[in-house]
Amino acid sequence: MTFLNPAVLIGLLAAAIPIVLHLLNLRKLRTVEFSTLTFLKELQKTRIRRIKIRQWLLLLLRTLLVVALVMAFARPTLEGPLAGAVGERARTTAVIIIDDSYSMTALDSHGELLQQAKQAALDMSDVLNDGDEAYLLRLSNAASYGMEEPPRPFRSILQLRSAINEIKPSYRTVPLEDALRATANLLGASTHLNKEVYLISDFQRGIIEPSSAAQEQLFHETVRIFPVRLGARRLHNLGIDTVRIPNTILEVGKQVIVQATIRNESGEAVRNHVVGLFINGARTAQRTVDIQAGSTAEVEFTVLPRSPGWLTGIVELEPDDLEFDNRRYVTLRIPERIRVLLVGTPSDLRYLRLALETRSANNQTALQVREVLPERLSANDMADADVILFSNPGSLTTTQSDRLNAFVRNGGGLIVFPGSRTQPESFRNSFSAPLNLASLTAIERTGQPVPPEDVVAHFEIDKVDLRHPLFHGMFEEPAQPPRGRTSTQRMLESPVITAAGRYAAPPGGVPVMRLSNGAPFLLDQPVESGRVLLYAISATTDWSNFPLKGLFVPLVHRSVSYAGQQGTQLQEHRIGDEVVVRSRSGSGGWIVRSPEAIETMLQPTLTGSERRVRLLGTESPGFYVFKQGMDTVHIAPVNIHPAESRTIPAREEDVNRLFDRLGIEASQLHPASAAALRERVVQARFGTELWKHFLLAALFLAIAEMLIARNSKKELATLPQTGT
Repeated sequence: MTFLNPAVLIGLLAAAIPIVLHLLNLRKLRTVEFSTLTFLKELQKTRIRRIKIRQWLLLLLRTLLVVALVMAFARPTLEGPLAGAVGERARTTAVIIIDDSYSMTALDSHGELLQQAKQAALDMSDVLNDGDEAYLLRLSNAASYGMEEPPRPFRSILQLRSAINEIKPSYRTVPLEDALRATANLLGASTHLNKEVYLISDFQRGIIEPSSAAQEQLFHETVRIFPVRLGARRLHNLGIDTVRIPNTILEVGKQVIVQATIRNESGEAVRNHVVGLFINGARTAQRTVDIQAGSTAEVEFTVLPRSPGWLTGIVELEPDDLEFDNRRYVTLRIPERIRVLLVGTPSDLRYLRLALETRSANNQTALQVREVLPERLSANDMADADVILFSNPGSLTTTQSDRLNAFVRNGGGLIVFPGSRTQPESFRNSFSAPLNLASLTAIERTGQPVPPEDVVAHFEIDKVDLRHPLFHGMFEEPAQPPRGRTSTQRMLESPVITAAGRYAAPPGGVPVMRLSNGAPFLLDQPVESGRVLLYAISATTDWSNFPLKGLFVPLVHRSVSYAGQQGTQLQEHRIGDEVVVRSRSGSGGWIVRSPEAIETMLQPTLTGSERRVRLLGTESPGFYVFKQGMDTVHIAPVNIHPAESRTIPAREEDVNRLFDRLGIEASQLHPASAAALRERVVQARFGTELWKHFLLAALFLAIAEMLIARNSKKELATLPQTGT
């Protein structure tokens, strides 16, 4: 047996007080006048014997009462596996993990979950003693513990309690297993024998889902883990998983589709739930949606941009039990102009120049076109372009190739039309290898000269992916499709092709159009933030009559717009992400304005002709606006992780499966409620406390002593007085 307050045992000396008093009473002489009636003496012997037995019983009860009270205050426990070895003599390393994600702002009958978690941690801190060390980990920051300097333990209980009280909800979402890995690293560096982990969370599905499937062994078998699950009430919560704009070419007056995925994390289906779309702060559209419990539904909005520039969009749900996941942010930019740099000789660029000078009536995006000879292509030329279009390229210098690589990866567009000077080896060295593009393996020819219309031996365009953004709105739907074809199988007038380059299967590239020989006619390949379009034929009439066909002008226009708008299809950022903004123009410092309207000065770094700024600390959802002077350079939408909307509590078997995969044995787990955490910790450390039992025994002993003492006094009062 172990005593949590062994110093109180000195109070057992008080058990001698009833004995001493009893002995003193025996020494007192009483004057008794004896009656001459002998038979009365015999009658009293039996009664006196009973009185003496009661007195001895009272002595025993009073002694046991004192012992029971002292034992209750000494807090005895049944010995646990580490009693005697650990007990009060071993120091403890404790790691307190508090889930501070926004799902913990939910309410149940006991109040806010985060406040309950903090109170449980405060109660637990009472079992820590001088010499113990305690780490306080916020779940939102668990991922950083492995990359940064490890946190220092608290050795002052007051400082620990102060840090617990300062915890506030965070928009960050981190898998629970990341926090347990960080905890294992901290405990692995501890020399203390007693090691404990307190895991206080609502155990929502979003943080339980594994980020890795590998079996691990994080903790030694002697480490005790106390999972505390909060939140007994099933919430009525809907959240927005994603908002996206399908890959398309953005133009003024052309419809833009905004798609949103809504998740129902409630226990029942919802009907006619309102979803609204706001563009630049004004409500633009509204839809209602029906969603079954635990499933998702798609909502689609249509936006018609009236002018070029930045558009900020917010998809918003009507209120429910949790407000933090009812909004999601998206931005897009319709360029006012696209700067096009044509690289080639005047004869190679003739048809391209004419095509780009031709402008449709409804195309309000201006094209600013410049030309440069291949040997004169410089970094300044690239810095002043959104799209670089090569016609009949030969070999580039190493410097040109490196700068072109940086241009594309930082958001620029690249279009290549091969020609007679384009050889597989030079193409590989100048384009394929630096940008990891599809390789040009050969130039295939039919053996015919530049074909007239009646040449039989030639290549044709055989297959076209009409779902690609290049073709959106490019063709009118025929009222009556040709016999044997559906309305989506539109016919294109194919050029006659006698020579074409063959590209190897590209990593991540998409064949938009194919030739009759199976080779790609047009490849679409993203490269980091940029995009590359590779044509298989020349932009002159040397290899085909493509420049003379009606398809040539719109396809070149669409290619330039598509490649030049890659930087306008803005990537969504999540809470905690680093936002990197690149610019190839401007000077001076940058200012970023947070969703809370806090402005911060950022100093860009210069890499070649590119200016780049990095923003850390995106801790709030909303729009982060980057400015150079009075010009808005970039607007970054930052959203919470979709997993945070998965607020349905994880099943017990899923939690246990996670613990099992991390190598945590069932014997190491000591589940507890928030209110009983402190008692559960003491029980796990030292065994089951017996103070309640001793206190209850003391109560019964006191009642018994009172009853017996009262009866004994009554009997003494009825004894006849005798004397000598």
